[in-house]
Amino acid sequence: MEIPKTKDLLLFLVALIFSAALMFAFVELPALLDAVLQRKIGFPDFDQGAGEFAAFKTDIYLSALHLRWIGYGSLALVLLLTAIGFATKKSGLAWAGAFVLFLPVFGQFALSMFFLAGLGMLRIIWVPFSGFSLSVLQLGDVIYLPHKALLWFLGLFGWQAQQFLTFLYMGIGSLLFVWGVFIWFRARANQDRVATGWLYALSRHPQYLGWIIWSYGFMLFSAGINDMKKSWAIPSSLPWLLATMIIIGICMMEEVKMKKDNGEAYEAYRQRTPFLFPLPSWLSRVIRFPIRLATGKNYPETLRQVIGVTAIYTVLLILPSLLWIKKAVPHVPQLTGTELVSVQHRIDSLLLEIQKPQHRRQLYPHIAALEDIGLQAAPVLIRLLKDDNPDVREFSAYALGHLKAEDAISPLGNLLRGPEGRPRRAAAEALGQIGSEQGVTLLMRTLKDNPDTGLRHSIYIALGNIGSAEAWDALVQGLNEEGWFVRRSALQALGKIDAPGSVPYLLQALEDEHPGVRREAVFIILKYKLPEAREGLKKALEDEDFETRFYARQALKILEDGV
Repeated sequence: MEIPKTKDLLLFLVALIFSAALMFAFVELPALLDAVLQRKIGFPDFDQGAGEFAAFKTDIYLSALHLRWIGYGSLALVLLLTAIGFATKKSGLAWAGAFVLFLPVFGQFALSMFFLAGLGMLRIIWVPFSGFSLSVLQLGDVIYLPHKALLWFLGLFGWQAQQFLTFLYMGIGSLLFVWGVFIWFRARANQDRVATGWLYALSRHPQYLGWIIWSYGFMLFSAGINDMKKSWAIPSSLPWLLATMIIIGICMMEEVKMKKDNGEAYEAYRQRTPFLFPLPSWLSRVIRFPIRLATGKNYPETLRQVIGVTAIYTVLLILPSLLWIKKAVPHVPQLTGTELVSVQHRIDSLLLEIQKPQHRRQLYPHIAALEDIGLQAAPVLIRLLKDDNPDVREFSAYALGHLKAEDAISPLGNLLRGPEGRPRRAAAEALGQIGSEQGVTLLMRTLKDNPDTGLRHSIYIALGNIGSAEAWDALVQGLNEEGWFVRRSALQALGKIDAPGSVPYLLQALEDEHPGVRREAVFIILKYKLPEAREGLKKALEDEDFETRFYARQALKILEDGV
């Protein structure tokens, strides 16, 4: 029966609304759940960014609130939910399990979308694995290979296409999902038992394929500049891989049911149509080989076989990631000959991209790629400190700090005296990361001449990282700064340079008007286990600020236990 064009249009609009509502729900429902966790149940609003202090705070936080055990329990419940979905052939339950496993991917996305920042709390199911020496959550890193291969290929033509590809994945995935839903609605309206037309002639599961491609781009869409609140730096590759494999398992489970309900008609359709997307016949045979080895057939035909095949493919994908992690190195070593020429070609290609007009979020991956090359790129990054674009100067300064490029000390000192706030702050923090006494002189000189509170904050952080006693008096003076975050950074630096010597100033800070300063004072006492501050901690138990009381309790407990 031919469906009228007006009805086709109506079905397409319904499919579009359904798809938009579903994707909106995947963003908003976790945000609402997080709001309930924080505002109704009382989970504290901790800020778990990057850095030594934040890592220690996270460890205290997880231990004191038993979040690792809660995480193990939550993960067990999610896996149980998924198992029940497969056991009862309820794909909705299995899909719900896949969604929860997918939550860390939202953490990656939230790096550049601050309205999603609270989703970090929902990553708790993966927190138990954060303390492993081998990053368990990177065992899905094999999923980056197709993306890296495309980046490499396009890079041969001088195109650094990271941003373009992430939007392309999300766009293609959304289109496939909406189109697949439309065709499925159309088949139901036509009372067809099996949808076989249009996209369904190229893929037996176009909606699931669209979701997988969309979520892949969603995962990769990250500025990579800041650490999301409460993200705990949890990687997304293994969660994404497991969620995707559950979805593929759901596809196979649905096919078992379709074959049972529709017999040879569905088998004929399955024989002529690819599972997810068209592949060369030889490659399709290679991919199906584990299925034939495990079941003796081209497709699993029972629930037990579906579960077994899904597990086999998951393990086969995880194993290469294990080898990858073991062999990973942070930077390219010193190169010679043709390898050096190749690196220089990559540097030149990146420079061309950096010079193009673009938003800072689009610019950052190119500077980060220069940093990944290692010290071979340091001279180029030093030259970029004089670029006309302040964003280029800022990101280049951060990269030089990460590389600890001592040749950059003097150029960073020049940038420190520049006109823009962000590049100056980046220069200060880079000098702190490099850790040279020469940097102390430059920082102290700037501290005397510049009233910018943001810059002074960064200088205090840098002085603390260098750990020079020469900065002590200046840091003590910093405790009288107007901005509370500046006082906090000066206090933190004093603790780093001489924790026992900072006790009088820590006790003084416990009376500060701003809870952020009081909180930091208690935390420093906790971190360095300073028994001289015990009486101050007891007073802090009555503080109006939750985190101040929380850290004070933990500090007193540690001091009493003699840990």
